[in-house]
Amino acid sequence: MTSEESVMRCRDRIHLVIHETRGRASYTHFISIPMTHEIIKDSFIKFMDTIKNDEELSDSCREETVFQEPKKLHLTITMLSLLDTDEEKSVLNSLETVINTRVREVLSGKSLEVNVKGLEIMNDDPTRVNVLYALISSDKLADIANAIAEAMSDTGFAPQQDSVKIHLTLMNTRYMWEKMKKRGRMDVTKLLEKYRNYDFGKVTIAEVHISNLKGPVDEHGYYSSIGTFELNRITHDT
Repeated sequence: MTSEESVMRCRDRIHLVIHETRGRASYTHFISIPMTHEIIKDSFIKFMDTIKNDEELSDSCREETVFQEPKKLHLTITMLSLLDTDEEKSVLNSLETVINTRVREVLSGKSLEVNVKGLEIMNDDPTRVNVLYALISSDKLADIANAIAEAMSDTGFAPQQDSVKIHLTLMNTRYMWEKMKKRGRMDVTKLLEKYRNYDFGKVTIAEVHISNLKGPVDEHGYYSSIGTFELNRITHDT
């Protein structure tokens, strides 16, 4: 075996070890769109109070611990597994590139306005629900999310997905587990019957973050970030 072949074989083994390590590693970061506009937070707090005080609803969906924290409301585009600072830099560069190309094409120099209205669940049985979320219908947002997810998948640090499911999680039984080490399911049958068309308001989406999944929050109570990109600064070159 030549020295060149030995080097190549060693390189392949290193790549294999890295690949296996990544496969075993939990996610460390995620691409997020903050939905912490004041109108959304205020509407969500009002929604929480309404649900918690509505005695017609099942106790399982009135539990304080199943609600998202208003300061952490967000959309998830994709998850990331980043093992070192070089991989973080790679994702930063890739995200900047896709925002300055494909996202710019979608926005055409205009702001991205969306309406957050309506409630839906992740499964088909409203009596056994883990996640309840708000709907956001926007073709532009869907195109942007899919473009970013594809670019992140191409880096090798994010999973492949056919398309991004745009949703704003409001209630999740996982939060109960994180806070109380207790988990059940919610019966949201009556909740959906009464509040399915709940309107949280219209907002302009301004930023995309590479958020830390674990660790301290930022000064606003949102997930800390290793990179923030402001969409409203993207305009056509003159």
